Amino acid sequence: VATGVLALIVLKAATLFAATRVPRWMEPNRLSIPDAIRLSLLLSGGGEFAFVLLALAEKLEVLPPELGGLLTAIVLITMAVTPVLGELADLVSNQLEDDGLSVLTGIDAVVAEDGETEVADDAIVVCGYGEIGQNVVRVLGDEYEMIRRVNSPDDCDDNGCSIDNLPRVVAFDNDPGLTGSILIPNESSVVLFGDGSNPEVLKSAVARPSALFVTFEDAGRVSSTTTRLRAAFPGTNIYTRAQTRSEAQALKSLGATEVVVESDELARSAPALVFSQSLWDTTGNATLSVDDINLLRQAAAAASGASLEVVDNVLELYECIDTGVSGPVDADGLVAFIRKSNSGIASDDEILDMESWVRDVVTTPLNPVGFCRVYVRAPALIRRALNDACLLI
Repeated sequence: VATGVLALIVLKAATLFAATRVPRWMEPNRLSIPDAIRLSLLLSGGGEFAFVLLALAEKLEVLPPELGGLLTAIVLITMAVTPVLGELADLVSNQLEDDGLSVLTGIDAVVAEDGETEVADDAIVVCGYGEIGQNVVRVLGDEYEMIRRVNSPDDCDDNGCSIDNLPRVVAFDNDPGLTGSILIPNESSVVLFGDGSNPEVLKSAVARPSALFVTFEDAGRVSSTTTRLRAAFPGTNIYTRAQTRSEAQALKSLGATEVVVESDELARSAPALVFSQSLWDTTGNATLSVDDINLLRQAAAAASGASLEVVDNVLELYECIDTGVSGPVDADGLVAFIRKSNSGIASDDEILDMESWVRDVVTTPLNPVGFCRVYVRAPALIRRALNDACLLI
């Protein structure tokens, strides 16, 4: 009887667990491993319908009475131990969920069990906490820690800074392991359970995000999220990533502020994109410190995909165009600047073609980062005209 009880529980639990592990492309919402183990153990015992089948089998003389009685006893015992199986399921699944949180963060994390937290109203929001999202949160958290060491030295010591009362970076992910908990990967960041592609979920925690990072792996989800976030946050910078330049162009048309091609570059360029943008918003074209210039160069390189050497040349060209220190350069300013050069231009039609390209592409005024991105994409004739016009000034 004991062997039969053990065999029934093991075989049924294994079958149920296997049923939950279908490929994710077939069932995107399949259960996580902890939940699958919980389900498998809870349902591994026999059920009441077994009595009906066994009684019918004995009546039809398919089973001998002795075997029918043995199987009935086995089913009864497995039903009786269901509460024990429930306790075992909670023990195993909870342990796996705790381990899963450590794997999810990649660093030592603190988990708050109260399920509630407050974040800054203008915090940076990271949509998704996969591999890319983790790296974005990490580098932004490190950047904020350096800022706190300068602005609030009393909060920091040789071992790091205290946990920020109002975290400046918040990530959203619908991983079941985050249910009911708040993950704190570093002193200035939190990770909350929620659909990062849903603007209403984001607004429930951050009323006026200073920046949005879309870090999902699936290109379709990145596109749909960018569209929804742009409609919900029309004035907020949205940064995302793309596998190809054609994807990047599509995302730009959907409302992305900057699109970084190559998955590993979004995390590395996150601080430059955020802090150089806020720097330009507050100082305009004023004299910048060496650190500020480096941030600007990194952001421009990340946005355009060009080397730092090329970026340096393009930033010099931007200063040449914006000689009046008037701020971002618009399409009219670029067109007027191009008209100052006749180098390599064979006809008025070519000038009109260049002007048309500029007006189609430059729909909003360009800061240095945006100018670098447009310059790299521009036809060779336009780049040559801009450079030659600068030499004539």
